[in-house]
Amino acid sequence: MKTKTKIAEWNTYWLSMASPYLRHTTIDQYRDVLEHILNPSIGHFCLSEFNAGHAQQFVIDELKRNRGLSRLKLAVIVEKMAFEEAFEEGMIPYNAFRLLRLPRGMKKETAILYSSDIRAMMTDHAGLPYTPLFVIIYLLALRIGEALGLMWKDIDFENREVLISRQLTRTRHNGHVLYQLDNYTKNDVIDTVDLNDLSVCWFQIQKQRQENWSELHHQYCNPEGYVFTDEYGSRLNYDKAYYQFNKLMALIGRPDVTPHSLRHTAASVALYTTENRLFVSEFLRDRSLQAVDTYAQPTYEQQLGFARALHKEFSALIRCAIGEEYCHD
Repeated sequence: MKTKTKIAEWNTYWLSMASPYLRHTTIDQYRDVLEHILNPSIGHFCLSEFNAGHAQQFVIDELKRNRGLSRLKLAVIVEKMAFEEAFEEGMIPYNAFRLLRLPRGMKKETAILYSSDIRAMMTDHAGLPYTPLFVIIYLLALRIGEALGLMWKDIDFENREVLISRQLTRTRHNGHVLYQLDNYTKNDVIDTVDLNDLSVCWFQIQKQRQENWSELHHQYCNPEGYVFTDEYGSRLNYDKAYYQFNKLMALIGRPDVTPHSLRHTAASVALYTTENRLFVSEFLRDRSLQAVDTYAQPTYEQQLGFARALHKEFSALIRCAIGEEYCHD
């Protein structure tokens, strides 16, 4: 590459060289910030003439455009890697992004569900079509992509365990949203999660619900055996899952929470019930103890011991929400 190479040209070359070592979802993320943030803003600069002042001005300009801080951070990380490669190849005297500092964003407090919210979800609104999805996410502390990727072959009712080995991912390419099933989880490991009585009951409810849909709609088709589908057998995607969750939370009166709040709530219940951070880390299937503090923040009703109160209600919830016919000792 010549010393007068434009940054946009180098970015394209760098990504092509790095792609064999990256996941396709990561490649799509990098390409997205290159095409929509970096190249339009600084792509016209000559690589060898770009300095730290230009890099800092780039950040200032993007903030003035109300660019989200997390997306801007990703753009800086990507360009820093691209510049580091150029530096190692002797094309530039130093990496202009290496010492760049971004402003700290205000840490958004995690919204969690209270015991009354969980009770309402499992009782008052148990009959809604997609309630089992959100209950299972909560009970097993799943990420929503892991739940949407579950197949019936992953669930061993006899041994009471479920295999978490894939996830549904969402990426953007050329302005279009793409959904794809990846045979790996966020931590690149295959996990086996134990099922308790309540989670077994809700999986059985979901199975019965799909059988009812199959009888009601002749065009119902679910050859892959996905656990969570719509009434016609199509696998749920993020958009539909979020839409249905928002409808459910509107009924409960909690429009401030997201599906990921269910995982935060499960972590909080576990932490404030056991007070064992190592156990909670294993429950979350996250190898970092620091993640426990991220997921289980002592805010609002948590400080009042709602988790212990919720824990005591489990046996009653099984019969109130599920019904005796689905619960077997």
